[in-house]
Amino acid sequence: LCVADLDLPCCPEVQAALVERAQYPSFGYTIFPKELQLSASGWLKRQHNWTVDPDSILFCVSAITAFNHCLRAFSSEGGTVLAMTPLYPPLQDAIRALGRNLLEHPLKHDGKQYNWDLRMLR
Repeated sequence: LCVADLDLPCCPEVQAALVERAQYPSFGYTIFPKELQLSASGWLKRQHNWTVDPDSILFCVSAITAFNHCLRAFSSEGGTVLAMTPLYPPLQDAIRALGRNLLEHPLKHDGKQYNWDLRMLR
């Protein structure tokens, strides 16, 4: 036998804590300490001189989840979303999946960096 083959019982305290936690319907990241909001607010102030109320800071489990929330909040089904491409494919997929039209603005690469084609945006 090796360590992975051991079949030891779980201690009652851990078992009870798992049962209690399993009663809550969401298993995502559900605990966001106030200190995290204060830290983010402080960082925005120090780095960008931007005063943000810590209570207005929300946390999402992923950038894609946050992007989906923003799409729902700031665009409408059937509307058009302008996206600079190249863009991470799951973000493009999210636009289409939520019933928005994707309008691509291809960035121009000059050999060193990508730049906006400002004439196209007019």
